[in-house]
Amino acid sequence: MARPEQKLDFRREDFSYTTCFCEENIWCLCRDLVEQDVSANDLTVLFLSSPSRKTPILQQKSSPHPDSPVLWDYHVILLMRNKGASWIFDFDSHLSFPVQAGDYFQKCFYPQDTLSPEHQVYIREISADEYLKTFTSDRSHMLDSEEKPLVRFPPYPPINQNKEETISLMEYLDIEKMQLKA
Repeated sequence: MARPEQKLDFRREDFSYTTCFCEENIWCLCRDLVEQDVSANDLTVLFLSSPSRKTPILQQKSSPHPDSPVLWDYHVILLMRNKGASWIFDFDSHLSFPVQAGDYFQKCFYPQDTLSPEHQVYIREISADEYLKTFTSDRSHMLDSEEKPLVRFPPYPPINQNKEETISLMEYLDIEKMQLKA
């Protein structure tokens, strides 16, 4: 007998979101889910990138068509394990929020063997607990040569700016610390 599809009761619009700040959106989502009594042990932050920093991802809202890829320099999503199922939260996707992980990876990524080496997707997994404690954002990657914002910044201050032990966005994106997506 087929098992009915599980569905988690989360709505995208109930969480903080700023376009072009996926790493901060996911940090805020982790914080909010933990505050709602979701165990941080059930949450894993996934950094996605490629050697060329042109990572093709399908089903993205910024694409003119869901089946046309967006070439992100990197993208950050959240994996949640819940009652034997795995779910992906991606604020920038056309897919449901969250969506079952298998569906997400099947619908959002080309098969790795069809991609040139410079576009193959690499993933770095970070526990939500580590991410909440150590991720820092100075937003410098979103400034032009005159130090002016390229896009509107989030309405809150940069994350974890006053902590002693932090890991910057660029450190998380070190391709040497990522694993090739299977």
